[in-house]
Amino acid sequence: MYPGLNAQTRPDHPALIVADTGKTVSHAELDAHSNRIAQYLHAHDLRTGDHVAVLMENVPQFFAAMWAGLRSGLHVTPVNRYLP
Repeated sequence: MYPGLNAQTRPDHPALIVADTGKTVSHAELDAHSNRIAQYLHAHDLRTGDHVAVLMENVPQFFAAMWAGLRSGLHVTPVNRYLP
């Protein structure tokens, strides 16, 4: 499902819940954060069809980074820092 649609229809519902802490991130928060990242990517000349790799720890912000790339029309490759 398109995450932006959830931000419009269910903005206060949890988009993700961190199992260790119980911290939640709402659909509206995820959408706003990913929008800021998408604007940053655009400001650095990344355009539809370009490629970007996301190298992050296993943190909730990963979802905002991934969604930012996808909503920008980028080809996103997630890279787990724990892989040898």
